[in-house]
Amino acid sequence: MFLTRALDYYMKENELNPVELMQEFYAELKEQPDVCTNGGNDKEFFSFKFAGKKIWAVRNEVDSHTLMFPEDY
Repeated sequence: MFLTRALDYYMKENELNPVELMQEFYAELKEQPDVCTNGGNDKEFFSFKFAGKKIWAVRNEVDSHTLMFPEDY
């Protein structure tokens, strides 16, 4: 899992625990379908809330995910 600079900065500035972010990410990933069949989320691209902020999780080229704010996309 990777973070964009903006999300990393936000986490540090607000003294948020990266382990909690990882736990929330993996809990959300587990709930997503393997393949999108209705135009919604899937394991390739989904959103979730953490510390009151919307976070996007996007599968990247190294078969991991990059976490970012929507405005970072």
